[in-house]
Amino acid sequence: MASNELDEAAEAADIALRLDPGSREIKEHIVSIREMMARAAELGTGSQNDDRGAAVVARLSAGGMTGALRSQQFQVEKLVETAQKLQETGDYAGAIVQYQRAVEAGLERADVFYSLGMLYQQAGDHRAAVQMLTRAAPDADYALSAHFALGASYKELGQLAQAAQEFEQTIRLAEQQIDLDRITRDEGEELVQMYENTAGIYEQIGDIARARLCIVRSPVFSTISAGAVSALPSSRSALVS
Repeated sequence: MASNELDEAAEAADIALRLDPGSREIKEHIVSIREMMARAAELGTGSQNDDRGAAVVARLSAGGMTGALRSQQFQVEKLVETAQKLQETGDYAGAIVQYQRAVEAGLERADVFYSLGMLYQQAGDHRAAVQMLTRAAPDADYALSAHFALGASYKELGQLAQAAQEFEQTIRLAEQQIDLDRITRDEGEELVQMYENTAGIYEQIGDIARARLCIVRSPVFSTISAGAVSALPSSRSALVS
């Protein structure tokens, strides 16, 4: 039996065991796979070894592994459902625990990564928040919110360069989604605020040139924020003078 097939079988069994640590059947499957892997290493590949390996994989498929995985997937979904209900009722610590269990079980869902990241951020654990939000950011539905939240967490961690990058990415995404010809006042103010937040971080870093550029390059600056300069702090107002 090919080594990669044994590796795939071992990986599937390990995932199933993480989902159901008490399953005797899965543990027996893992023992069988490891025995086959040991024999393969000692004897090399041969017809008898191949036949035994094929039998193990057949037993994994037909003997209940598929059913076990489906059952465990259902359990993971229940963890997420419980986490969402706890979050809705304000039990954020409890929600974090349930989301963590789902992620540790191998769940790959952007909404779960984002929710867990925001809960970490709310709890002040910005390093953990960054890990989860980074995993949520590639998803188009969560990209804008995730990048903005990443900027906030990086700022709290004192990693200002990374914070500025995340805020600039948020701006780029926002501009792609907003029709500037039909922009509402609220949308415009939010976009200008994003630019000002990013400019403020560049000021903190000491990169005044980029801070100034960040303010004046706003595509809505000349249309909806004509009076914004006078409302800015004197130091910020000087950037656009």
